[in-house]
Amino acid sequence: MGSGVAPGARADDRDATRQKQQEVQAQLNLAKATDAGVQAELNRLNQAVAAQKARADGAHQAELVALAGVQTATARLTAIDTRVQGLRQELSRRAVQAYTDPSSQGGFVALTRASTFDEAAHRQALLDLVQSTTTGAVEGIRSTRQDQAEATKALQAAEKVARQRASAEADRTKELQASQAAQQAAHAELAKRIARLEAESAELNSHQAELENLIRQRSAAVAATIAPSSGTPPVAAGTQVGSGPASSAGMIWPLHGPVTTEFGANGGHPGIDIAAPNATPIAAAKAGTVVFSGPNDGYGNYVCIDHGGGLSTCYAHQSRIAAGEGQRVGQGEIIGFEGSTGNSTGPHLHYEVRVDGVVQNPRNYESGNP
Repeated sequence: MGSGVAPGARADDRDATRQKQQEVQAQLNLAKATDAGVQAELNRLNQAVAAQKARADGAHQAELVALAGVQTATARLTAIDTRVQGLRQELSRRAVQAYTDPSSQGGFVALTRASTFDEAAHRQALLDLVQSTTTGAVEGIRSTRQDQAEATKALQAAEKVARQRASAEADRTKELQASQAAQQAAHAELAKRIARLEAESAELNSHQAELENLIRQRSAAVAATIAPSSGTPPVAAGTQVGSGPASSAGMIWPLHGPVTTEFGANGGHPGIDIAAPNATPIAAAKAGTVVFSGPNDGYGNYVCIDHGGGLSTCYAHQSRIAAGEGQRVGQGEIIGFEGSTGNSTGPHLHYEVRVDGVVQNPRNYESGNP
């Protein structure tokens, strides 16, 4: 029949590849969706870190300004203290000189030697003036120092608040940067995973293309061994089943029941799942030739019918197969019985429509519902 490769082996290989391809695609979709969320969070964190860094820089500058103010005020206090100390020393020096230096016009000795009371009073007035001037300067500087001390205290309080704010902003910046680094690491890891999955998906797609080509070759080989038919092969009375009238594509539903999974669902479901009681007869959707018949890995018991012109239908998870490879079947003829073999969670029919080996949505070829 053409290719020299056992059809059951090719079907097993194809089905395993298709199942793996679906798994890889689902993982790839999940990884991309997760990475999209990570990138969105990373973008948010990048903006937050930039804004937070600006706040932290501003707080640090405010801290430096406050610290400079404290330092200036402290320096002024030191200068005031120096001036007060100098004036006090000058006052002490003048007092000592006034009372001990005979040459001093305002000294005690000069006062006692005054020839007249008016002269003594005049000299005492000069001494009092010197003392009062010096004492007033000292008191003025002392008052200025008190004001400066209060200002310094206020500046120190402000500097403390600025320092605490700068520390808090710096801590917040570190927290955001840690979250940013974590998101960057997650993004990098997801990027690696996406790259691996895309490479694996590309390899599986290439393999799937090869398998689809084999299906086309086998269908062509089978068609070449069968004489052209002028119509639907005869079907024994009572063996026709199926659901509903033929569609514009000349096909009927192979089974009556509710659709539990549509084509393309769950990351790329390659057919339509139809539920029915276990062992419900399955009908050929259209007349044709059986090109695959047998157990096929995740599909369980599997039958594939070539209808000519590149069109084929496939039926998976059968509890029992009723049509063999190479057999001509008519539309509505029983080809097997619904079941739950292979990767299945319960009795149902996995129904596929293929064109040149590539899966298509069965609803594009059927009318109504099963």
